Amino acid sequence: MLGLRPFQIVLLAGSLFIFLGSIAFLSVYRPDPDEDILKITDEVMIWGTLDRAVIDRQLRKITGNNERFSSIKYREYSEEEFIPEFVDALAEGQGPDLIVIPHYQLVELRSKLYALSYDFYTERTFKDTYIEGAEIFALSDGIYALPFAADPLIMYWNRDIFSNSNIAVPPRTWETLRNDTVPRLTRTGGAFDIIQSAVALGEYRNIRNALPILSMLMLQSGSNMVIESQDNYQIALQRGRTSGTGAGLSPGTASLSFYTEFANPASSLYSWNRSLPEDRQRFLSGDLALYFGLGSEVESLQRANPNLNFDVAQVPQGATASTLRNYAVFYGLAIPKQAKDVGVSYQVAATLVAPESAKTLAEGVDMAVVHRSTQAAGSIDQFQQVRNEAALIARGWLEPTRKATEQAFQTMVEDVTSGRIQVTGAINDAVERLRLAFE
Repeated sequence: MLGLRPFQIVLLAGSLFIFLGSIAFLSVYRPDPDEDILKITDEVMIWGTLDRAVIDRQLRKITGNNERFSSIKYREYSEEEFIPEFVDALAEGQGPDLIVIPHYQLVELRSKLYALSYDFYTERTFKDTYIEGAEIFALSDGIYALPFAADPLIMYWNRDIFSNSNIAVPPRTWETLRNDTVPRLTRTGGAFDIIQSAVALGEYRNIRNALPILSMLMLQSGSNMVIESQDNYQIALQRGRTSGTGAGLSPGTASLSFYTEFANPASSLYSWNRSLPEDRQRFLSGDLALYFGLGSEVESLQRANPNLNFDVAQVPQGATASTLRNYAVFYGLAIPKQAKDVGVSYQVAATLVAPESAKTLAEGVDMAVVHRSTQAAGSIDQFQQVRNEAALIARGWLEPTRKATEQAFQTMVEDVTSGRIQVTGAINDAVERLRLAFE
């Protein structure tokens, strides 16, 4: 073997074994928070958009008085400033060691993040550990973030409005919502004036979660949304097996047609228009029966109106749907390529996303847990149980940037509601806008 002596061969083989073993350890080991293995001498900085006070409080719960974690710090940024600040910091060689990333920023930041190889962190391990929607962080060339929470779409309902109309429970299917809930709970006046709305659907600008709602409808209709393979992104809003009320139409067309019908004054489902206040505010004022919001909004709604008598439920599904679907924003800890020490960053991330630590973080920010083991244990908190169940059937999808997606979807909806373009044409235009945004 190249003239090497036996002891040199043994030495070389031993060194190679130790080297590969170290890499494998870095890639797959999940340190137990109770084990004394983290030896952090320099500050470990985590950046993100989640509330600093909440994250700091949860970090204290997780780390306690253990000095090994005393150098872990968290810095909060607004949604608008996070990516520009992160990119500028990387350019100056002063970036963070970890970032909290929502799945919709993954494509935009992918080239700047370290991917854990499947040679060491196997797909089997990832799938066995996390609920299915969290797999959005597992791309074709590796795992870009370790998940710790999901913020699913849920249905908030005004119990007084339902009770006053002799309706005991919120709608579980879209068919019930169309045929019973909307006709019984929508009150209109002259000149298309809406006094009380059953549901806020159909418009974009005054519906806070229009993008999550449309995504949920498309996912329920069977849309493949966006397909990724080796840095290539195929826009597939119109591709997939359509089911439910839109059977016979492509998924995107069926979803957009259903959604915009609620803003059509000529439709029996008319319950919303662009002149109304934002749906969240109308729900808080008691003039909206159903509000589709993220699970993390529960506490803020309670604070905004302590007298509002509301509850939460799962979003409706198609009456004949064989597969249940929802939408959620998934959050994970990602390692920048320019992190000072990738090994330390990984160990910190793995510690923070371990089942009990991740549960503390997720519930601290009013989100669902993503570990299968934690999901299986259930929750005695009434709101947390709904969030967890909603996340279990939820999916996200890869977006070029959140801004580009918002613009494409808003234009798509308003082209239809204004009568400028028919539904299929509006969907096709949105597909083209997204395709250009990915380039």
